[in-house]
Amino acid sequence: MMSFKLLPTLLLCAVPLSAVGGPQREARTFERMLPSPEQILEHLDELGLPDDRIVEIREEARERRAEFSGLRATQAELQADLSAAMAGEPFDPVRIETAFERLLDVENQQKRLQLSGRLALMGELDAAQRERVRGAAVRMAELRVTLRDTIEEIRILGRELHDRGEPTQAIRERMRRIERQIRAGRLREADRASRDVVRHLQDALGH
Repeated sequence: MMSFKLLPTLLLCAVPLSAVGGPQREARTFERMLPSPEQILEHLDELGLPDDRIVEIREEARERRAEFSGLRATQAELQADLSAAMAGEPFDPVRIETAFERLLDVENQQKRLQLSGRLALMGELDAAQRERVRGAAVRMAELRVTLRDTIEEIRILGRELHDRGEPTQAIRERMRRIERQIRAGRLREADRASRDVVRHLQDALGH
């Protein structure tokens, strides 16, 4: 059974690092100026585009996601090939280098696909619409930071409840639902649900 201590850690991993104080300023600037397709699609109905074009954009985005999933599957296979090459005997530098180059090429294909998707969607918008989407992306990044802090609070309170010998199964189930919401990009739902869990834990602990 998954421990209460481990589950919030997995939830933290589900929140993109670039939005929670992650890699570097350049990465955060990239995310702000060219929001992800998911962030753009979330607000597409509010931007005043023709309905038929919205349908086309969503279909194009679906096709890009399918292509990206295929590349991810290929990446996993090539990572296994590289591991096998490095562990193989006799030691074969050419085989290792070839496996590495193939893996690097697929990773670059993923990055190019991600960039082209962002550019295609942002290119559909006028200047005012782009600024609106960028503002929404910033707010979502701030929400991710808040969500990360709330999940950390749940971890602390949940551990305290566990140490008292109180049952935590219901809380673990609610946290799994929150994890699914985060992975699906439904961050507002996850934020509301996680705050409810905090209140429940505080009441149970008499805080």
